Amino acid sequence: AQFFDRVKARALGAYAHQDAPFEQVVEELQPDRSLNHSPLFQTAFTFENTPQDELVLSGVTLSGQPYSEVGEQSEVDKKQQVVVDLHLMLEERHSENECVIAGSVLYAQSIFTASTVDIWVSYFRTLLTNIAETSRLDEQPLGSLSMLPEAEREQLLYGFNDTTVSYPQDRCIHELFEAQAERRPDAIALVFGEQQLTYRQLNEKANQLAHRLVAEGVRPDSLVGLCVERSLEMVIGLLGILKAGGAYVPIDPVYPAERIEYMLSDSGAPWLLTQLSLFVDLPIQDQQILCLDVDETYAEQPTVNPEPETLGLRASHLAYVIYTSGSTGQPKGVMVQHRGVCNLSRAQCERFLVQEDSRVLQFASPSFDASVSEWCMALCAGAQLHLAEPSGLMPGRPLFHTLQKRRISHVTLPPSALTVMPENAASELESLSSIVVAGEACAPSLAELWGPGRDFINAYGPSEATVCASLYQFIEGQRLSIGQPIDNTQLYVLNEQQALVPIGVVGELYIGGAGLARGYLNRPELTAERFITNP
Repeated sequence: AQFFDRVKARALGAYAHQDAPFEQVVEELQPDRSLNHSPLFQTAFTFENTPQDELVLSGVTLSGQPYSEVGEQSEVDKKQQVVVDLHLMLEERHSENECVIAGSVLYAQSIFTASTVDIWVSYFRTLLTNIAETSRLDEQPLGSLSMLPEAEREQLLYGFNDTTVSYPQDRCIHELFEAQAERRPDAIALVFGEQQLTYRQLNEKANQLAHRLVAEGVRPDSLVGLCVERSLEMVIGLLGILKAGGAYVPIDPVYPAERIEYMLSDSGAPWLLTQLSLFVDLPIQDQQILCLDVDETYAEQPTVNPEPETLGLRASHLAYVIYTSGSTGQPKGVMVQHRGVCNLSRAQCERFLVQEDSRVLQFASPSFDASVSEWCMALCAGAQLHLAEPSGLMPGRPLFHTLQKRRISHVTLPPSALTVMPENAASELESLSSIVVAGEACAPSLAELWGPGRDFINAYGPSEATVCASLYQFIEGQRLSIGQPIDNTQLYVLNEQQALVPIGVVGELYIGGAGLARGYLNRPELTAERFITNP
């Protein structure tokens, strides 16, 4: 109601100057002129409600022509009438029993299509209907009124988010790995340089570490720091923490001492797993230290799987806490649960066609959440996970040689890593069947170069949604986008009032579903602000 009052006041104020010739206004204001559009304004609204008295002339019949009949005119006549880009014209039509408001829209065909204008008209009609059905206009906020026809609302809410599939929502992520270890114990699970571990060896080593951690006091949701270089111990460490019921907190040893100290302090992790070569230089506070490259850490510990039921471990417990980059302030620890990682693993293994003979490269640092999808898609599918020295992962020829030598089939890379690959690398890496680009915008030219002959997928997702929220498979000739939500995930575009916006309208992207993190560690206010109730 307040908005209507303001519109009325503004219109009445303008009518006081309605006799000023338009040409004179243009001459006084001297706006930048262009042959492409009308000066001053490009849209117009006309409302004809002047009372029409009947005019009777001898021998002459008079009739009015409503605006809606403009469609019956020729294309030439219509184009001649378009003096602005968009013109909405309404008029009152009176009969004995009712007054009807009808009208038409004139538009520049060089700018708008008929289908676009038809959609806009449907939005306008829906908005007017909702206003007419509102009983208390004086209490109704303008932003709460919907302009979405019911069919489009259903499409936005459910049609685009028809992603429900079954997944192991009651399992922990390490149990999916254990199932592979039981099914294919002698298959190669982990490769680092000339070292390798079978599924049985990796599982038993992680079990020994898990039993040691349980004996040291690790319980479900306990946070355990993991600061190791790329090595077999890196994977043994994270699996051992998960099996013990804890949540691993990855800390890259190349980080500055101040950042490592902050992460240890902020997480409050009572335990830190590391290596002898790193132990001396770490800014350790009062954490209990276990070195993963020391035999005593595993000595005399059982090699059997710890039972989640005995530990009281459930899918709703934390799997890891990963810290954001801190580009918008202090780094934030994102708390991710087992259930979300299980959904991610199942969705990606199926979507990326990971098989038992697949070879997945661990490219991302364990402190980045892309590493989670890498080890999950390999170890939960019975495939091989290949690690490499940092020097072998440098974008360019070093990375190319690693992909070629290890006959990698699946890799996840930032698009910038592909831009510096050697010439003809796309065609020479014959074993590379799946490329996932993520972390930054991908140029269409890269997709056109690397996409033919293989799965080329553009992935998007924040850490708060368990690594990945949407995927797009490149198809030649189609526009590259972030695609559609992954399984059991919903994506909505909302306005400032958290209401759905129409298709094609700019808004904020909201993510819901199985992958949502528990929130931010030690940040209840920020968690409440960012993790909201689904409206």
